[in-house]
Amino acid sequence: MADSFNDAHLRLVTKECLPLGSGDRLPVIVLLGPDGTDREVCLTRVWRSVTRPESPRVRVDFRLPGLRDAPVVKTVERIAHDLMETSSVRLPRVVFALHVLALDPRDRSDNELAGELDDLVDGGDPERLSDALSLLRDLLGRIPGAEPLAALTSVLQYAARGQRRRVVRLLNDKGRTWLAAQMANGNVIDLARRRDGRGGDPSGSAGAILCRALVADLTDSWSKSHRHARSCLLLLEGAETAAGRALLRALGPAKGADPLLVVAESKEWLPMGGSWARPGTVVPGAAHPPTLAEASYRDWRAGYDAREQPWWYPVLMPPLEADRSRAYASAVRELTGGHPAVTRRLGRLAATAQDDDAFRAVVCREDLLRWPDRLHLAHLDELTDWAAARNVDDAESALLKRAGRTPNLRNELADLLWLDRRPEERDPHGRYEGARDPQVTVIHPWLRRLLLHRLAVTGRWDDVHGDLERFHLGPGGEENPRSLHHRLARVGRDDPEGHLTHVAGHLHRLFDRLDVREDGRSRLPEWLAGFNEVTTAPNRLPLVTPLDELYDSLVATAVPHERGDWLVVVRALVVDRWFWLDPLLDPSGSRAEQVARGLRDLARRSATSPAILLREADRYERRR
Repeated sequence: MADSFNDAHLRLVTKECLPLGSGDRLPVIVLLGPDGTDREVCLTRVWRSVTRPESPRVRVDFRLPGLRDAPVVKTVERIAHDLMETSSVRLPRVVFALHVLALDPRDRSDNELAGELDDLVDGGDPERLSDALSLLRDLLGRIPGAEPLAALTSVLQYAARGQRRRVVRLLNDKGRTWLAAQMANGNVIDLARRRDGRGGDPSGSAGAILCRALVADLTDSWSKSHRHARSCLLLLEGAETAAGRALLRALGPAKGADPLLVVAESKEWLPMGGSWARPGTVVPGAAHPPTLAEASYRDWRAGYDAREQPWWYPVLMPPLEADRSRAYASAVRELTGGHPAVTRRLGRLAATAQDDDAFRAVVCREDLLRWPDRLHLAHLDELTDWAAARNVDDAESALLKRAGRTPNLRNELADLLWLDRRPEERDPHGRYEGARDPQVTVIHPWLRRLLLHRLAVTGRWDDVHGDLERFHLGPGGEENPRSLHHRLARVGRDDPEGHLTHVAGHLHRLFDRLDVREDGRSRLPEWLAGFNEVTTAPNRLPLVTPLDELYDSLVATAVPHERGDWLVVVRALVVDRWFWLDPLLDPSGSRAEQVARGLRDLARRSATSPAILLREADRYERRR
């Protein structure tokens, strides 16, 4: 199966942003997608792509133990250590601010704290410094390029004499001077009193000031020409954690024309102001995030001045494109909605399938539709019911009363990146082509498939689809394609309740009623649109039953077409298209030929416009 992204998808970071120098604005890129969408893989590829020549880079994984809830100060301290240890970047403003934050301001005057700070900066009593701060001082005082000579005694002696003076000079000349300018009264001790969140304005918090120090240090370092081949790269894994959110909340406003490129990944939507809308939602005036393949520096820069928080650039991880050389690639892609992890797994398993029943057997044997233990969703029972609806709007309108309460399920799914927008109506062949209006919000195809399977397992399938059927009935209780859509969904093997017979009978009668011309135009396109809507219904037909046996249980009693029983023709046509639209009922897509044959048979029935049905049959034959 093909990669979910290729080298072109890394263009935004490695080709467009990283080569920019000091003075350019750089975004905070957030790669978004549910678990299994290759966010971490993308970060790894970016990390590996900037090694030749080596350039400053840091990677923080907030999902590791001890980092999920780390305060901003500790995170910046870690970033400073890794950056100075692996590159020639020096961060005196950050290190000085950390000296201030090492003070304990409780029950102490500013004069006392100022004296202690002077002692800490001078390094006269190393025992008073924490291990982390001592290490940062060592890294700050290191002479770039001197490491290969460290074995020479004279160099070691020189380093020991000069390092302390160099550190003190950098901390005072750059660190203290900068921090004094940041404080309203010039008193650097105020920072120590803000360590625990005191200080009112979030922009004046210790974390926010420390982030501004980091950006200022980087800007100063990159102002010296030819020192660095690329911008500084900060990769953040698990940005949805408390620590990740806190860092980005403090770091974003600190950015301007600086050389820091932040690339974060998150499995949840992050607060990004009102200029960006969550996938699957509509916010007036807000833009929708592009996919990784569509994203570009030019796109981000074009909207910079108009955005509420201009540093953000949310980017959606792309679906996995099907490897057309593999067996059942189209069925796999249709079934999973391109979810990368599942698509790869099913693609490997399906590669050995010899026929459609073998493909179905793989899905059944591996229990791929069982609800994953690792997938935790609040209000799971309510969401399971929602999967039966055509879209989220229908679910909200028809099903919320079932729960006896009204949880905001739309927001929950949007925050977890499981929503999408698509045209309300499918094209004549059940596909969603282009971006035609109106658009509706839908659940991601793979999550919906899992929820539908769970709905069938829990035994609520008939009840939920029955509620939806009644919801879509007309004002006088008249049936229509949307209500019949849910009637067809309730069909089981052998159709013991007669639901298929009912649907076929309605469409048969509707055909006769619409096989007329009004104002010189045929009304048969209305019948086709209704037929198409009905046959997009989901199903709970068993995977363990061979397809031919399953199909025969629904249409085998049909009278041969030549006897003129057009109801039988319509019934078979309904089953053929219903099967064809589900990759688990027609993995090879071979029933397109039978749909075409049924339409040609039905054209013989039309008294006014057989050409319309014949042209529709031609379209199905071209899809084979």
